[in-house]
Amino acid sequence: MLVFVFTALSLLSPCLATIPRPRGVAISMASFYKPDVPFQCLDGSKQVPFEYVNDDYCDCPDGSDEPDCCDGSDEWEGNIECVNNCKELGRKMREDREKQMQLQDSGYKVKLQYMEEGKKRRAEKRAEMETLEQSKVELEALKNEVEARKIEVEGPEKEAKEKHEQAWKEVQEAKKAELDKIKAETAFYEMDENKDNRVDLVEIKAHAQFDVDNNGEVCDSEAREHLEIGEEADHVDLEHFMEKVWPNIRDFYKSPAEQEDKGDNQEIEPKEEENLADAARKQFTDADNALRDAENAIRDLQNYLNLDYGPNEEFSALKGNCYEYTDREYTYKLCGFEKATQRPKAGGSETTLGNWGKWEGTPEDKYAAQKYENGQSCWNGPNRSVKVNMKCGLENKVTGTSEPSRCEYAFDFETPARCTEPPARASDDTHDELIKEEIRALRRNIRRLEDRVVAFESVGSSQQDNLLNLVTHLDARDVQQVLSTLCKAIFSNEELMNCSRKGKRTNKCSESGPRPPLDIVKLEKLEHLVREKTNMSKDCLCKKLENMQKTLRQKKKQ
Repeated sequence: MLVFVFTALSLLSPCLATIPRPRGVAISMASFYKPDVPFQCLDGSKQVPFEYVNDDYCDCPDGSDEPDCCDGSDEWEGNIECVNNCKELGRKMREDREKQMQLQDSGYKVKLQYMEEGKKRRAEKRAEMETLEQSKVELEALKNEVEARKIEVEGPEKEAKEKHEQAWKEVQEAKKAELDKIKAETAFYEMDENKDNRVDLVEIKAHAQFDVDNNGEVCDSEAREHLEIGEEADHVDLEHFMEKVWPNIRDFYKSPAEQEDKGDNQEIEPKEEENLADAARKQFTDADNALRDAENAIRDLQNYLNLDYGPNEEFSALKGNCYEYTDREYTYKLCGFEKATQRPKAGGSETTLGNWGKWEGTPEDKYAAQKYENGQSCWNGPNRSVKVNMKCGLENKVTGTSEPSRCEYAFDFETPARCTEPPARASDDTHDELIKEEIRALRRNIRRLEDRVVAFESVGSSQQDNLLNLVTHLDARDVQQVLSTLCKAIFSNEELMNCSRKGKRTNKCSESGPRPPLDIVKLEKLEHLVREKTNMSKDCLCKKLENMQKTLRQKKKQ
């Protein structure tokens, strides 16, 4: 039967082409592990240099950069303290990877739409800006033209206004003088009670407003003082009244029949020069506003075009949209490429946590995170800031928030823009390759078994009998004593202290470097004899052997 298997394998060997991949990676997942490009973590969270794969340190949160670490065989000195659950982990990993591939596949389809829409939007805005730039040139020329026209017609308008204002002043002065004359005549005839066309001392003394010393009566001297007459005269006529008396009493004399002067508010119709200047000013204002609007629109377009929306404009879908996330205390809001805010659920003002700053991913993956900075300052602290960690998702949404350090926030954000193109599904050829790989694995296992059998048979049967005789008198239940006796008979103390079961390098290197492995032939012989005597399992044997080696090393140090 063994001969048949090797014969079949030898016939298949010419067509067993290999698919290059790191150790521990199934053929179906080989397309995820390409040595010539950075490795994308299978959960889409980050990218790492390919040399980080299988370096015995998990760089990816999902551990996908360490596919060779599920059975504990990479532990220092083979110190296996966990069950071999590779099959279970493999099944779960395949399920998780299938889900991840479905997520990437669905998300990438949306991303393709984002890319198409983003590129179209950028092209439209570039075309719009070119149109506005041309319009701006035309509007600047129009503004200069109407401004020159405005200056031209405002000169004659100014002259016309000055003439108009002078004429208006003259008219108003004439009206004022005429009105003052009427008031003076009215006052004269009001004081002339006996209607003899003159105002005498008796008539003026009848008006209490001429009582200068406020003693309750107007005396002769007070009356003469106001009438501007001497001792020899006792009256004045209208001409004397208007020339001498009225200028002194007009400010305080109140006529019983005096009517409120409403004035003449009628305006003179504007001249033609004023109409032309008003029209020119309106044209200039309209042209100036149109130019400002064009400049503002160009500035907005330029700000949009200056932003980095990803290699293929995929992140432009976030521009102008806001996404909220509410926890127990606050509602957080992220407005793409604008700002991040926070407001209490119970009510209150909104706090700006940061304004758009830059992309802040790793050098290998620039678009893994965004930075919003220069938010409102904390009390007695720095300005607030937010780092937005982005990962693949089927929709744009904030999935979590935290404050790793004071005033420095972190948002978790899912978006199809972070999804990558999934590798092609396994074809029939790949399925055949999987079968061939299983055959190759079977052939390797057979060879290892044969090598071990040959090595073990090389030890003479008499030597084996002698070793068994050493433990014949021991109780089979005292497995530690059986193991210790056989170990000391097969291995030297130097080998047990200075060699490890497998000698594989791990992160826990000793000062002198990794230890060499124990002799495989002797190890197989030990395992055979111990199991023949005690029926001890291989895992248990490995653990007890390692514990015994540790004990020997500790005694040596003491």
